[in-house]
Amino acid sequence: MNEKMARALELFEKLKNVEAIATDLDGTLTENRQGYRIPVEVIEGMSLLRKAGVKIFFVSANSFPIVYGLARYLGADGAVAENGCFVSTFEGGTKRPYIVEPCKDAPRDVAKLIAERLPNLVRESWQNEFRKHDFALELIGGAHNAKDTIKEIKRILSDEGLFERIELNYSGYAVHISPKGAGKLAGLKYLLSMQGINISRVAGIGDSAMDWDFIRETGIKVAVSNADEELKEKSDIITDYESGFGFAQLCKAIAEAKLVKDQR
Repeated sequence: MNEKMARALELFEKLKNVEAIATDLDGTLTENRQGYRIPVEVIEGMSLLRKAGVKIFFVSANSFPIVYGLARYLGADGAVAENGCFVSTFEGGTKRPYIVEPCKDAPRDVAKLIAERLPNLVRESWQNEFRKHDFALELIGGAHNAKDTIKEIKRILSDEGLFERIELNYSGYAVHISPKGAGKLAGLKYLLSMQGINISRVAGIGDSAMDWDFIRETGIKVAVSNADEELKEKSDIITDYESGFGFAQLCKAIAEAKLVKDQR
C-alpha cells in the first residue's frame, strides 16, 4: 500500500468516528469569502450530519447575537462567539440557551483608542455595540492594506504597554481586540467539556489562518479550497469546493463514512 492510499484510509477511519464538527462562519458557511449568503447546500449538509448523529458547533469571532441566532435557527447544537468569550449550548425542547462567558475583561477602551489614533485606517465595527469582550476594527483601506495597518496597531499597543492585556488577531474580515487568554480553541474546549466530547473526535473546518487556533487540536483538520494558504498547508483535508460548498462536501463525506460503519 502506498503512502497516499494509507493516508486516505486513515482519514476515512477518522471520519467514521467523528462525533462533532466545529465550523467557522464567515467564509466557511457563506457562499464565498466576500459575501454573507449561506447556500442551501450548507443546510442540506447540516441535515445529513444530524441524521448521522453528528453534533454541529459554530465557532466564530462574530458577536454573540449573530452566532447564537444562526446556530439556533440553522439547527446547530452549540456556539462559540467573540473568539471564545461566549459559549452556549442548546438543550433539546427548551427555548432558553445555557450561556457561559469565560472571558473576564472587556478591552473596549483599547479598540476605541486604536480607532481614534488611526482614523484613516480603521473604524469600529457596527457590531461593537453588541459585543462585550471581543471588539472588531474594520479596515478602511481594504484587506490589501492589512499588513501595514496591523503593524501600526502593534506600534500603538507597544507604545501604550497594552500587549500584556490583549490578544490581537486578523480574521480576513476585521482586526479583533480580545482579552488575554481568549481564543476560539479555549471556547471550543469549554463547549466540548460541556458536551462530553473529546476533541480528537471533532472535525474542524475554516477558511482563515486565524481558524487554525481552534482547528489545530481537532482530530481532522479541514480547510475549504479558497482558504488562506497558511491554513491549507497545515490541514489534513482541503475541500474541492469553496466556502459553504466545501463545508457541504465535508458533511456528505462524514455522513457517508458513518453509513459504511453502520452497515458493517
